Order: sequence, then C-alpha cells, then structure tokens
Amino acid sequence: MKAIVLCAGLGTRMRPLTDTTPKCMLPVGGKPLLHHTLERLAEAGVTDVAINLHHLPKAIVHDIKRGWQFGLHVTYSYERELLGTAGTIKRLAWWLDDASSALSAGEPFFVVYGDEWTTLDFGKLQSFHMIDSPMATIVTHETEDITGRNQVETARYGKVIRILPKWSSTSVPFGGVVGSGIYVLDALLLPSLDYSDLDNALAAILDRGYHFLFREFRVDADEVIDIGKPEGYARACALAGPSW
Repeated sequence: MKAIVLCAGLGTRMRPLTDTTPKCMLPVGGKPLLHHTLERLAEAGVTDVAINLHHLPKAIVHDIKRGWQFGLHVTYSYERELLGTAGTIKRLAWWLDDASSALSAGEPFFVVYGDEWTTLDFGKLQSFHMIDSPMATIVTHETEDITGRNQVETARYGKVIRILPKWSSTSVPFGGVVGSGIYVLDALLLPSLDYSDLDNALAAILDRGYHFLFREFRVDADEVIDIGKPEGYARACALAGPSW
C-alpha cells in the first residue's frame, strides 16, 4: 500500500517557527513530526510514500532523503505553485499507477496531512477500509471547537452524509465531528478530483448524492492532533513527552 504525505504548506499560523523550519519538521517528542508519520506508515506495511514540497523543500529532502532509514521508498513532488491538496493527489496519479495497475484495480492509498501528529494504528484503518471497500474513509473525531475545521455529518454505520469545508459561508448545521486530515482513498476516485482542496472535492462528490461511497473512522481527539496552530502543537508535545 502507498501513502501520500502532504508537506507543502507555508505554516503561516506557526510563524516565526516555520520561517526557517517546515511545519512537518517541527520537533515533537524529540524528533521531527514527519519522522513519527513515516514510522507509523511503515509499521502498517506501507512501502512507498510520495511527499509534496513547496515551502523550504530542501530541509525535508536533506533529512528524509529516499526514506531508507524508515524502510520506505520516498518520492518527492515539488510544486512551484501550490496545487491544492486534491490537486497534489491528482498530479501523483502517475505514481499511483505502477506496473501492478493500481489505478485499474482500484487499489486504496493513504493520504496524511503533514501537520497531523497521530498515534493512530494505520493497519487498523486499512483493515476497516478494506472490509466495507468504500471510495473514501475519513478519519474523524469529536471536538468542542470547530473553528477552522472541516465538519463531517454522519449517519448510521459510519456513513458520511456531508462535509462542510472550513471556509464555507454556510451556517453550521451540525455538531462537533470534524475531519482529522487522514484518509484512505480508492484510486478510482482520482478522476473525480480537481485542482482544489481535498475536502472541497469530496464535499462536491457527496453533494451529488454519492453517500454510499464514504465512511468515517472515528477516533479519540488525542489520537490525531493538528499542530498547525500553537495550541495544537503544545498539546501534541505534551502528549508525546520528551522522547516519544
């Protein structure tokens, strides 16, 4: 199984730390956040990872190199202009479509936002996705503060009904279940993506009535923490401890 880790963001909310360090390379528990992510993916049996780059790309490449220290083969995709998270995935269709014809077989792959610190067992997430075989499994959690988060409306058996993107001007119609920035996507979903944000693209698909294609994987709020804001970064560092 493959994984795409999204690391191109500017990290504006974490300045001045991100003026010299990419957000995904900020230290958590004694090592860069990206190390945690790659180690957990490797533990779940992932062998190939693609990382998109834009802000301070050399800092990431010089540290991760080709990923051999994690037991991975890492491919980089540099974006001169940011493509949007869905655009990044669409651009990497060539990488997902290898000699085993992953695209035609509809093979799933992980998508992980590079600013998410997580203790999630990716192997369990993969197994959950494979049992029901939806087009997308979205990792969610409950929160009291939905500011700047993509809300997810769900129904029985974890079916996803609607996604309300964080920048939407629509009044809030449902409670505090939000997307975490971790997904399993089926490669057959790629033609439906455009060069925009992933949650916006998924929301548009749901709005067309394809509710049966999406499932949620609910976790505890402390299992996935967005370190893209100072309060989230402080929380992740506190939970990780000095040497996770």
